Amino acid sequence: MILRESTQDVVKSYANDAKVSGKLLLDLINEILDLSKLEAGKMDIIPANYYTKDVIQKLVTVITDKAVAKSLVFECDIDKNIPAQFNGDDIKLVQITLNLLTNAVKYTAEGTVTLKMGYKTVGDKYFLQVAVKDTGRGLSKQEQEDLFVAFKRLDGNTTRSIEGTGLGLNLTANLLELMGSKLQID
Repeated sequence: MILRESTQDVVKSYANDAKVSGKLLLDLINEILDLSKLEAGKMDIIPANYYTKDVIQKLVTVITDKAVAKSLVFECDIDKNIPAQFNGDDIKLVQITLNLLTNAVKYTAEGTVTLKMGYKTVGDKYFLQVAVKDTGRGLSKQEQEDLFVAFKRLDGNTTRSIEGTGLGLNLTANLLELMGSKLQID
């Protein structure tokens, strides 16, 4: 209500700070709970039919504002022949892809973040392929190895001002493994 109804900029600023802090805390708690579920073997993948365009729309809606706030260009490269519908856990798919896109935006100082979606067929089955590309600084081989260690972040001197706990990619890799997939870095 304060953000919507207050006319005082300083009050709105304080309310926005509280909102952002609350969101960060909630995200951290959710990541810890998800990691705990994975470690306990209690994380469930719940497959269902979902529409590809709905997943894309959710991703675009969330990431566009984050990219624009950093003066980045957000592009979508979606295979025009991609099936309209897939079967899988679309909630986890959105969580995984948002994590990758959010990291790309966080660690890219200028340029472009691109979401690429395509598919491959194996027999009569279709498999969604998702890639996130950015114009960030890139990662050394050692940094690539450390990406999946829980609570480990990249060099603190260069990433100190970037929010995060170091759980996101560990969680992403584990969710993908649970789904019979994997995360590849180039």
